[in-house]
Amino acid sequence: MRDERRRYVVFRFDAEPPIPDIEELIKSLKSTAPGRFARLIFYDPETGRGILRCPHTALEGIKSLDGRAIGPGLRIRIIGVSGTIKRVRRKFLSEGGRALR
Repeated sequence: MRDERRRYVVFRFDAEPPIPDIEELIKSLKSTAPGRFARLIFYDPETGRGILRCPHTALEGIKSLDGRAIGPGLRIRIIGVSGTIKRVRRKFLSEGGRALR
């Protein structure tokens, strides 16, 4: 039997000011049923964008969170999904041709 395949989900938090700290964001995400399978890989507080890693079997659940409120004044927007973190950074997190690290 094959191991779980990983998927990397690029997201953006839309939050009403004040923007909560990262621990609060993770707590809000983990409180959702699909969010408990996700692991935060990268988060940029300046842009509100980040990368979650999840098993391929949980991907549809994570995608179902798109646009939903996951906390008071906090919504998550799914930007894209890829099978490798390198491709995610190149395709979804680059700014002016330069990938974020």
